Amino acid sequence: MKHLFLLLILSFNLLAVQGNSFVVSGAAEVTPGKADETLDNPEVQTKLIAQLKQKAVAEWLQNFLGARYQNFQKAVTPEFGEKYVLDYKVTRVPALPNTLELSGHLDSDALKKWARVSETKEKGQEGIRPVFIYSSLAGAMQSAPRETSEKIKDSSVAQLVFKELTTHFQKLNSKLVPFEGRLGLNAPSSSEDEIGTLSNEVGAGRFNAVVWAHLSQCANCSTARIDLYVYSLAPARLAVVKSEDLAVAASALTNAERAKKSLTPFLAQLHEGVEETISEGKLFSNDFTLRIEGIGGIDGYRTYKLIDKDFQRQDFLNQPSLKMLENTGVEFKVLSTLSSDELAQRIQTTTWAGFKLQRVSVDSHTIVMRYSK
Repeated sequence: MKHLFLLLILSFNLLAVQGNSFVVSGAAEVTPGKADETLDNPEVQTKLIAQLKQKAVAEWLQNFLGARYQNFQKAVTPEFGEKYVLDYKVTRVPALPNTLELSGHLDSDALKKWARVSETKEKGQEGIRPVFIYSSLAGAMQSAPRETSEKIKDSSVAQLVFKELTTHFQKLNSKLVPFEGRLGLNAPSSSEDEIGTLSNEVGAGRFNAVVWAHLSQCANCSTARIDLYVYSLAPARLAVVKSEDLAVAASALTNAERAKKSLTPFLAQLHEGVEETISEGKLFSNDFTLRIEGIGGIDGYRTYKLIDKDFQRQDFLNQPSLKMLENTGVEFKVLSTLSSDELAQRIQTTTWAGFKLQRVSVDSHTIVMRYSK
């Protein structure tokens, strides 16, 4: 039991370290002359702590959303704030009567996800405009993307997937539209050139996202496999892929009951796939190479780890990951909703932990910064 207790403490502390720190303060609302309306009253203190948690979350969201925060302000209640505070410490302010200072850590990753999903819901069809494509290369069940509208009427697999996805997009106040027309691709692709082709042929200003379900057959066996590719068309890029080996012959999927039973695990992934692309900022983020020069030498790796740790904490950088580390510098792959120029400016003006990053050059895909202490 003692070891379990220590493990829980370590887990909680680790979670706290990964959150964003905050410090807020405030005074309890008291009625002059009422002795019981002071911080010595547990009810008054509990109410103030809840209000301060709300204040910490509100300030973080204001910084993250800017002027857009006013659209979601009503949702940020004391109960809402409670969900996103990982740990906190309460200190009474001696010089100020009935005043508390609250310090601790917020679950900023969860707040970012909430904000992105909430914004998507608020924008509705003006935010995400998805088109659905279905294709199959599985034996006698083969079908081309141009047949999508037909297949969601007479194919058990296409019907089930389209229905499930439609439900998820409705929750986001958006409508999933079946693809109609011709396409130069017979199956989804991760090739940049072919994604560009997809964007040109499908987008045309009407759609900004593609959800493509593809049924195939194992090359050396008779079992089927289904993949879900989610593409952003603004900019054109692959956002996420979800796959499931169905462990049944493709021919068995012509039976509606067999198809439903076989697809159940995959259908459960669909909500996760759609939610992931939105909540993690994958769908409409720009993809950049961020190069940091001047960190080579014997301390290069240690400096890279220091920069990476700080990058992971920033609200304007989505999923920074190492691309290359060499003697002359380090390259990260980053996603951001900012333009390259805006991102470079934000990086330069941010206060980093013991170092500075100075803008060197910027183009539409690559940002070069110089490191200094």
